[in-house]
Order: sequence, then C-alpha cells, then structure tokens
Amino acid sequence: MRRLALFLLLILLSLSSHAKATSPTLEEQRQLFLDAEQALDAGRISTYRSFKKRLGDYPLVPYLEQQELKRRFRRLPKKMSRRFWKNIKAHRLPMSFVKIG
Repeated sequence: MRRLALFLLLILLSLSSHAKATSPTLEEQRQLFLDAEQALDAGRISTYRSFKKRLGDYPLVPYLEQQELKRRFRRLPKKMSRRFWKNIKAHRLPMSFVKIG
C-alpha cells in the first residue's frame, strides 16, 4: 500500500513539474492578453478563446471576461452571470470594474 501511495505521489509530482515547465512566462502571458483583447475587439471569438485559454492564471483574465460579457450582456444566461459575479468576489476586484453598463 505504501509503495502504491509513493508511486502515485511521484506521478503527481512529475505531472506538476511538467505543467509548470510548459506554462507561459509572464512576458508571454502579457502578449497573449493583448492578442486576446485584439481578437475580441475584432469579433474573432474562437481566436480570443484560444488566447484566453493559454493565459492560465494570469491576473488580468477577469478584465478580458468583463469585456467579453459587455459584448453579449443582454443575452447572457443567468448561470454565466452568477459565475462571473462569483469570480469577481474571489478576485476582490474594485467596484469600478463591475460597472458593466
């Protein structure tokens, strides 16, 4: 049983180190953010989502999400709206950020 636990721990550690090695640098994330913002402004939604997905835990992702929601706020499902507000609270964003209108 201990061997199995040790084996699983080693696998998890190797996966974790691999994920860190393949995540973009801060400079790459900055460029991805700008690219995602431009794609969203141009209406290239699939390109925007591709860039956004690659951003990972970049701290400005909620701002991209706000811009995306502004574009389609009127037809936004309640479930997405609730998730958005939950994320805002989790990130402790300033109230000026949440002004959608």
